[in-house]
Amino acid sequence: MYGQFHAWATRQIFGLSFQGAPEKKAIYRFQNPIAANSGYTDEELETLALSEMKSFLNVVKPLLINVDELLDEFNMHDLTKV
Repeated sequence: MYGQFHAWATRQIFGLSFQGAPEKKAIYRFQNPIAANSGYTDEELETLALSEMKSFLNVVKPLLINVDELLDEFNMHDLTKV
């Protein structure tokens, strides 16, 4: 019933969230304050942050695959049933 509005609501939520987010440099400095206070350049902080995010994603990838398999198993990708 609400499937046609689901995508619109999701876009609105993410759009508003990203508008309120700080710049990526501020996020990288917050993510690793020790490196930020040790004189790392913005480019070095970005490289470090991307490396840490890649490591995190490698760890959670099996969990994300399991969740996706559960969504398939319970047919939850079909918006008419959710």
